[in-house]
Amino acid sequence: MFPSARAGKHATPRALSTRLHRIGIQARAMRQAALIQLAAEIPPAMLAGTLGIHPTTAVKWTKLAGGNWTSYAARTSSK
Repeated sequence: MFPSARAGKHATPRALSTRLHRIGIQARAMRQAALIQLAAEIPPAMLAGTLGIHPTTAVKWTKLAGGNWTSYAARTSSK
């Protein structure tokens, strides 16, 4: 997907990061913004499973995003 200078090889994460930085793309900031957006939209358990992160980390991202899923189970089971 991201070719390197060597034929048949892919670019390393570091090389790709360097390329993006040269053209003004801050990959880490964009990644964090995308994670915060996702954390605001889905429950922490789903976030953890989808991204393969620890549930505690998912809860921290959700809190950072201002999400409140404490009453989610009660709301969905009463419908």
